[in-house]
Amino acid sequence: MSNKELQKWTAGRVKDYGNGTYSLYFYAGWKGDAVITVNLISYRESIIFLNFERNFNNDRLIWAANFTDGIAIETTNCTIINEGIWEDKCYYVNPSGLGKTAFVCDKPKKLSCETLSTTSHSLHALDSGTKEDLGSAAVYFSRQEEPYIGEQLRVKIKDNKDYKFPDLPSCGPDLPVTLSSGYWEDDLTFVPLMCRSQQWEINNIEKCLLRKHLYFYGDSTIQQISLHLRSLHLKNANVTSEFVLLRAGSPIQSFAEGIMEADYIDNIQDCTTITPVVIFNACFHFGAWTTRAYIERLFSTKLAMMRLLNRCPNAIVIIKSAHARNVISRVQSVHSANYVMYDMDRMMRRIFGGIGVRFLDIWDLALSHPAQNGVHMPKEVINQELYLMLSYTCPEMVRTP
Repeated sequence: MSNKELQKWTAGRVKDYGNGTYSLYFYAGWKGDAVITVNLISYRESIIFLNFERNFNNDRLIWAANFTDGIAIETTNCTIINEGIWEDKCYYVNPSGLGKTAFVCDKPKKLSCETLSTTSHSLHALDSGTKEDLGSAAVYFSRQEEPYIGEQLRVKIKDNKDYKFPDLPSCGPDLPVTLSSGYWEDDLTFVPLMCRSQQWEINNIEKCLLRKHLYFYGDSTIQQISLHLRSLHLKNANVTSEFVLLRAGSPIQSFAEGIMEADYIDNIQDCTTITPVVIFNACFHFGAWTTRAYIERLFSTKLAMMRLLNRCPNAIVIIKSAHARNVISRVQSVHSANYVMYDMDRMMRRIFGGIGVRFLDIWDLALSHPAQNGVHMPKEVINQELYLMLSYTCPEMVRTP
């Protein structure tokens, strides 16, 4: 729902009653005219196909692995296997980081399995493999490049002089999902409705981060927040950022010891003189993982978070959600479908819920901004994500409206 003249935007919440009827809820953050636009992103048949691919297709992700002894170099193909039997392969396991999932490679002809040096993954290869898998199901994705947009509804929002802004809870662990996550006051300022947040000034950010160490683990969207934080040139920002292994569409990565998020979290030991703050997500670059392998990775990370919170009761753990993105081709609407991203968010909430972590839900924040939805949102959106993250990190510093 929007009013471009007033620079107001918000995303709605759909409630499905399971009988062919729905309700659509918006928070009316302004008075006057508003336009409601409804987009159909995925058909039921396409979702059935997506779920089948995610549950049973282990061959969608193929990495190139480089083996070297410092002189000779050999390249073979690898994939992730959660269950099954393999012979005459190089395989690499990390029970604390991947559970039962193994990284399995064709053996090089001359070099040993121990000489694995780097891995890389091509989006072109993923696109080609997805195109082959589509087959007759391609018809269900024929409109994905141009989602169906229904007739716009125009409504008039009446002024309510007796209305008071809701009394929101502090940004803390396990907050319920609200009917509205918030609205854009203008194209620079998002007003959250899930908890009390604020527009942070530099001196308050520095106070918030005093004696804290921020650890960012996840995909490139979480690295955007890390880089934006560094760009502020704060006096005392202590930031560590890791773009984790075995992601789709990645350039050459050093395989090193095969370290995953759980390993990094287990290495956090200093919590007597500082407060560790872990910001984690695993969405973009992981949409083509099978559901079972993805869940195993999340559960392994959850156990590491529980170990951290046990040895460091002062630690703060924040789980960042995915957000909707534009898909520019039919195959991208399969391996990077918005439905898959949304479903991954639901999995993260179910798996990490109840252990004391905080959920940084930015889906509606990004979706309702007037900029085109992409994997990497513009600075204005990242800035508001940072402010909301700080409100979860230092809720005691948020001013009461």
